[in-house]
Amino acid sequence: RPKEEQLRVAEAKLAKATEDLHGKQFELRKIEAKVEDLKSDYAASMKKKDTLEKEKIRTETHLGRASRILDGLGGEEVRWVEEVGKLEGKQRFMLGSMLINSAIVTYGGPFPAKYRSQMVDLWLEKGKQLGFAFADTL
Repeated sequence: RPKEEQLRVAEAKLAKATEDLHGKQFELRKIEAKVEDLKSDYAASMKKKDTLEKEKIRTETHLGRASRILDGLGGEEVRWVEEVGKLEGKQRFMLGSMLINSAIVTYGGPFPAKYRSQMVDLWLEKGKQLGFAFADTL
């Protein structure tokens, strides 16, 4: 009978150890699942970090290009202001120049250069009498 008693004690210990083992295995599976979740989160975070770094580099490149363009356009402002001044100065000659040029195209074509030149001189003189302004060169 002592052997049966030892067997029961050993079986009880085995049952307790098996129960503890199952509990620890369950906890281990929960911890392993948590580790996998953390690894997945880490991988997603690293991917997002890489994407953001690439976006940062791309944005810095665009900002550099935009800065160079704006710097270049800053110098263009002076040229544009000068050009507007020139065009405004030429604007007062526009009507007279259009009138003479359209007359040359319409009426001067079949005539020799000498006669065309005389016609233009005549038209310029008459246009000035009527108050039209003409540029020095047509």
